[in-house]
Order: sequence, then structure tokens, then C-alpha cells
Amino acid sequence: MHAQALKGGQPELTFAMPRFVTLVNVEAEKTPQAIEAIKKLTAPEGGKIHSRRALMGRYDLLIEFEAPSENAALDWVVQKLRTISGRSSTETFVIREL
Repeated sequence: MHAQALKGGQPELTFAMPRFVTLVNVEAEKTPQAIEAIKKLTAPEGGKIHSRRALMGRYDLLIEFEAPSENAALDWVVQKLRTISGRSSTETFVIREL
């Protein structure tokens, strides 16, 4: 929720679309194919993919995206992301600006 300029003496409130981060692990021998598949992913309906990143450490890849709701994000992760060949695990978080 964000307060915008005053309208009629009252702040006008707008609601930002929920943002999510999904951390992905892939099987080492299938990393190139998984990366290509993630590059081709389309955003959840009504949402947007903000970034796709390779990581060093516990996780291999990160996808930051918007979806109209938590249910839409869950559907997208289950129906699109979890079907990628070579993906071994995912973990998704709701994120908010501070």
C-alpha cells in the first residue's frame, strides 16, 4: 500500500501488485537447458517478470516476478516453473519494499 498525492484532502491509497522471489536449484548436468527454459518463461497472467539471475551459493537461479495474487503466483510456479527439465527444487517468497 502506498499513499499518493492528496485528493480532496485525503491521501489516495494505491496497492502495488504482490512481488515474489523464487529460488531454484537445478541438476548440474542440466543447468544449460534449465537456464534456457527460464529465459523463455512468460510471466504469470497479469504479472511481470522483473529479473532472472544466476547465483553462487546454496541456490542456482533466482526469478523475481509480480503476480496479481498469491494464488496466481502459486499456479505459475507449479504449472510453469516446476515443469522445467532439470529443476530439482524451488522455494518461493513474498517480498515487499521497506
